[in-house]
Amino acid sequence: MAKQTVNLGSSANDGTGDPLRTAFDKINDNFDELYLYSTAASGNNITITGNTIASDNTNGNITLDPNGTGDIVVATGAELQLTDHTDNAVVYSDASGNLTMSAGFTFDGTNVATTGSIDVNGRLK
Repeated sequence: MAKQTVNLGSSANDGTGDPLRTAFDKINDNFDELYLYSTAASGNNITITGNTIASDNTNGNITLDPNGTGDIVVATGAELQLTDHTDNAVVYSDASGNLTMSAGFTFDGTNVATTGSIDVNGRLK
């Protein structure tokens, strides 16, 4: 539904605006649409508080799904912060594009990378 604007008329009490019943019907429709897409409606599982978007489901995923060929753009300025991780761990991407923090391969911030054991599978030709 598109936003419905109440016609107030040209000036107070000139009789050119919406009648009260029509005006409040538009107001109710606008509020119904807002509640449909907010956490106030039952069945929605996302809460937006301040600068935080959170899932209300335990272990629930949050999917950002742009329409068509749209991109997900994160305007971070200088860095993208991943929390609940091992300090200075390296972020890597698997074949599916999943980002993971690796505690076995760390970067100390002074251009020094450290790793534990390395397993190489396959054979050299």
